[in-house]
Order: sequence, then C-alpha cells, then structure tokens
Amino acid sequence: MKNVIILTYGISGSSVLSAFISKAGYWLGKETFKNEDYDTFENIDMIRLNERIVREAGCPIDSLRQFSKGELKRIENCRISEEFKAFAKQLEKHSPWLLKDPRLYATIRFWKKVINLEEVKFILLAREPLQMWISNLLRRRFQSFSYNKNFDAKVEDSYAEFLEENSLGYIRINFEDFMLHPEKNISELNDFLGINLSLEDFKRVYKGIIYKRRHGIFDFLKAVAIYAKNYPPKYA
Repeated sequence: MKNVIILTYGISGSSVLSAFISKAGYWLGKETFKNEDYDTFENIDMIRLNERIVREAGCPIDSLRQFSKGELKRIENCRISEEFKAFAKQLEKHSPWLLKDPRLYATIRFWKKVINLEEVKFILLAREPLQMWISNLLRRRFQSFSYNKNFDAKVEDSYAEFLEENSLGYIRINFEDFMLHPEKNISELNDFLGINLSLEDFKRVYKGIIYKRRHGIFDFLKAVAIYAKNYPPKYA
C-alpha cells in the first residue's frame, strides 16, 4: 500500500475519515492531537513542524485567513533542517502512514521537498458550503456564508493546482455524499487505495447517523442564531 495524505482545511468530519482509513493498517504517528472534544487523528509531530514552518517564514498562523501567494512562496522556500529530515525518515520507517493537518494548505509545497510524494496517494476532502458554514458557526468560527464558501473554494483550488501540476494521483471525496452513500464511497476509496474496508468498519469509528446529512434544520437555526448574535462576523 502507498502512504496517504488527506488534504482538508479544518473540515468537520475529516477526523472520522482518518480514523476509518487507519483501520486498514496505516500508521498515524507516535501520538495524535486530541482537543477537548475528540481525537483529530493528526500526527502531533507534523502539527508542530507545520507551525514551525509557518512561523519561520514570518507568516501569521490563523486558521481562518488565506495565505497570499507571496506567503505561500516564503513557506515553500523555508530551510530544510535536520528535524524535518528526521521526521521524513520516521515516516519511512513506519510506512504505510497517513497524515492529515489543515496547515498542509500552507505547507504542502514545502513538504514536497522533504517527503517522496510519488509514494503517496492523496484524498481531497470537501464539504457542501452550507453544511460547512453551519459547522464553523457551531464551532464559534464567525464568518459569513459567502466568505466561507469562497474561501473554501480557493483552498480546494490551491490543493488541486498543486496535485495537478505535480501529476500526483488523488480522489475527491465530498463528506456529505459519503454520509448519504457510504457503500459507494467506501468501494471507490478501497479501489483507489488498494484496501478492503467495509461499512461495518466505518460504523465502528462513526457513531452518528448515516444516510443523512450531519446538520439538519435544528443545527441550521442554531447557527443562524449564533451568526445574528455575533454580527458583523469576524470574516465577511
């Protein structure tokens, strides 16, 4: 099996996908980052190194703003220290591995110089704009729907541009479609990665309700109330 990198930008649900795929035998790291509510299944060493890359490039770390082309270039051109080389060797030792970190939006071009991406298969994870907006508001990320939609589209375009310009194979998965049609998506994922996971494997890691979108009318109304209370939003 080849290694896997999930490309996302703070998408609610990406941790579920990481947990699910890891059941096929992928190494997630010596330790994964856990917030107050759940395990993100993100390699904590990768998170620390990504934060260091952005910091050393002189770019502000803010998960809700877009890096400019100039900032992305500065990040790409950061010096490759021994710590980064050691991390790459650690990954090689534990192959096949799986990585996911929203900061990869800013740092994936840097990692191309450190990790052999020819041995990686990429999953580009997306969400429906309305569902993503609701998720962000419920997590107290105050932004307008238009900002949320446009920003996520630009992030996905940046990822797709990187993958295509480097001729790297990837599959695009929409989280809502995965929930609505899990059997179809699991089959396509198995074919792409060369693994053999089942719907029962997915049910072991996802305790929510499948065959429906995560957020219904109640969550929508709650999100609208949060938005109204915090209007104007931080990002509009």
